[in-house]
Amino acid sequence: MKSPKNIVCLQLDFNVDIESEHISNINIISINLEDFNKRFDTDFILNYSVDDYSFSPLEDDSNELLIWFLEGIPELLSFAYSPTMTSYEDLELYLSNRKKELKYAHSKEMFENFRKRYIDYAPLGFLEKPDYDYIKAKLTDLILDKQNQINDTI
Repeated sequence: MKSPKNIVCLQLDFNVDIESEHISNINIISINLEDFNKRFDTDFILNYSVDDYSFSPLEDDSNELLIWFLEGIPELLSFAYSPTMTSYEDLELYLSNRKKELKYAHSKEMFENFRKRYIDYAPLGFLEKPDYDYIKAKLTDLILDKQNQINDTI
């Protein structure tokens, strides 16, 4: 198996067998990174290390958008592998974390980036359709509510 276009994993590129957990990590992050790249018109590529299960920038690691994506990887994989992933509590925890993150979007640019990243979005690659639709709808409502608050203050 060859690495996805936005993830480099040397073991895959050299056809070395790796555990299915690594393949799953790569697939989940790859499709979410692909979505992120489309939303921000970027072309970020990550390196995956099977030794320490980590993703790192392939090139420039000072880009704020890339750092933001990288910071979200542990939460995303933790959510994907949670034995109660589809429980109401796990779905609400994910949404609660986004609400907290949105509170720090003080500038117009930060809010616009948050909006771009999360409007009509739910984590890709592991949620069942009803859970995906639930998160997508709730995130979109959260963003539109915040946008209305911002517009009301102008």
